[in-house]
Amino acid sequence: KSMPQKILQKTADVDYSKDMAIVVQDCHDDPHHELVALGQWVSDPRGGLSELAFQVRDDWQGEGLGTFLFRRLIDIAREQGIQHLKADVLSDNKGMNVIFERSGVKCRKRSDFGVITYLFDLDATPPEPQQYKK
Repeated sequence: KSMPQKILQKTADVDYSKDMAIVVQDCHDDPHHELVALGQWVSDPRGGLSELAFQVRDDWQGEGLGTFLFRRLIDIAREQGIQHLKADVLSDNKGMNVIFERSGVKCRKRSDFGVITYLFDLDATPPEPQQYKK
C-alpha cells in the first residue's frame, strides 16, 4: 500500500522555520540507502502546540534510535526557542512511553481512551548532557 500524495507531500516538504524532521538511513554497503527511522515535530497552523513524533523500522528497534531522535529533536527545539512540544502515544506503545518517561525532560501527561498525551516543558532546565542511551 502507498500513502496518499497529499500526506507524502506534507511529510517531504518541511518548512524548517516552523517544523523539523530528521531521518536515519542505513548506508551499510548499499548504494540505495534505506530509511530506517524518522523523527519530527510539526507546528499547528492554528497556533496550537507543535506535535512531536518518531518512527523506527521494526528491525531497527531496540538500537537506541528512538532515544537519539527524541533527544536531538528536543535539543533543536530548545535552540530554536520552542517552549513546549506535545506527543500523543498509544498506551500500549511501550517503547515510546519508556523513552519519554526516562528522558529527564520535564513533562505533564494525561491519559484518555488508551492515548497518553505528553506535554514537554522545554523552558525547564535541561538534564545534564549524557550519551544517547537506549
